[in-house]
Amino acid sequence: MNVNTARDAHPEATEIRRTMLDQIGRMTVLAICGGRLQATGLYTIEFKDSSAGHIVEVTYDSVPDAYTVRRLFRRGGKTWIKGEMDHVYADQLSDACYTASCWNGTPFGNDYPLV
Repeated sequence: MNVNTARDAHPEATEIRRTMLDQIGRMTVLAICGGRLQATGLYTIEFKDSSAGHIVEVTYDSVPDAYTVRRLFRRGGKTWIKGEMDHVYADQLSDACYTASCWNGTPFGNDYPLV
């Protein structure tokens, strides 16, 4: 599970993405996507499910020192946001990512707080 890209010239961004993976947990990453992840921005990682275009996107926001977790659906070049949770802190990140990856009947977003 390597989050480095050849075009990445920002060592700070690489360190932040490694910290994100450590806070999510390697086993949770494997449960979400089987290790298929991609750095799509300086502070953004996508976890892609192998079935039907389901994606969990995690973005780090440096000012409140929190994360935004999104449940995305991508098909034919279009992307829909199916749920979003802002201000997720490090101790909640693993649960938020796993909940976002559970598409079958699990509500997700700011309206459905983590239990």
